[in-house]
This record gives sequence, structure tokens and C-alpha cells, in this order.
Amino acid sequence: YSQSSYYSQSSYYSQSSYYSQSSYYSQSSYAISKPDLVTNHQDITITGALTTGTSLTFTSTVKNQGSGDAAPNSIGRWCIDNASCYTNTNGQINTHTFGGFSPGLVSSPRTSNGWTATAGSHTIWWCADVTNVVTNESNESNNCHSKQFTVPIPNPAPDASCPAGQSFGNPQSLGGAGLNPAVVENF
Repeated sequence: YSQSSYYSQSSYYSQSSYYSQSSYYSQSSYAISKPDLVTNHQDITITGALTTGTSLTFTSTVKNQGSGDAAPNSIGRWCIDNASCYTNTNGQINTHTFGGFSPGLVSSPRTSNGWTATAGSHTIWWCADVTNVVTNESNESNNCHSKQFTVPIPNPAPDASCPAGQSFGNPQSLGGAGLNPAVVENF
């Protein structure tokens, strides 16, 4: 009597051939479809001259790249220079309300209100579903997208008291005769 020859668990009952967990019951076939709103599928466009004092607007879209429907009334937010735009309103330019999103749907382009450009480096943020109306998203960490840009420091305006091509005063030599520079004494 040999247990290996009389009863072989591998030949009599093979879990891989007789009962295959992966082919008999597939968890993926019963997976729940979830939406996934993203804003990074398209670049943010900037309209307006990058000069101090100019009104700039920003445009982008929202896409549901998930496999489930997203609830209506989600809100997208535009913020300037606020990396926490998804969770707070600092630097908020304005918001947009969206209808529901079926899988694969891309919204129509949404443009921000005007922002008056100031000199320096800036980042515009575009965030989807900032009030978490879509509670079952498969990934909440990809709802925001940003774009950096720089508004140059303007050249100083010409001094009106000195018209171009003219000089004021009498140029004088501060040095004496010869090559020695002038000597300034403390008074």
C-alpha cells in the first residue's frame, strides 16, 4: 500500500485542472464599474498676451475615463497659484457645473473668467469634481491638472523729465590735469 501510488492528490484532484478558480469564477466579470474624472487628457490653453495688466483666460475640458457613469452636478474649479485647488478656494477664478458623464465622455471646453496678469511665474490649476459629488470614482488623485507660465517683468517706462537724445547738466572732469583720477575727500 503506497499512498503516493494508490491515492495521488495531484492526479486524482487537480485544483488547476478540475477546479480552476480563475476560469470557474472570475472576479473581474463581477467588478463594479466606476467613473474616473480627469483633466490631464488635454492641455490647458491660455488666451491673452502674457504681459502685466492683460486679462488672461484659461480653457480645458473634463473627461470620464472610467467604466461607469459619473453623477450630474459635479463642479470644476479654476485657481491661480494654488496647488490645493481641489480642496480649497484660495486663488479661485471661477467654477463650472457639469451634467452627468457617461464612460468616455469629454465635456465641451470650459473657459475661466478673466484673470489680470501680474509679473512673475504662475501656475493655473483646473480641477474636476471639487465638491465630491461623484463619490465612487476609481481614482480621486487625478482630478486636477496644471500649467505653468511666466508673465515677464515689464521694462521701466521712460523718464519724462529726460527726453530722448538730450542730456542735462554740464559734463565736468572730476580729475585734475594728467591721468590721475579725482580724489574725493570726506567732509
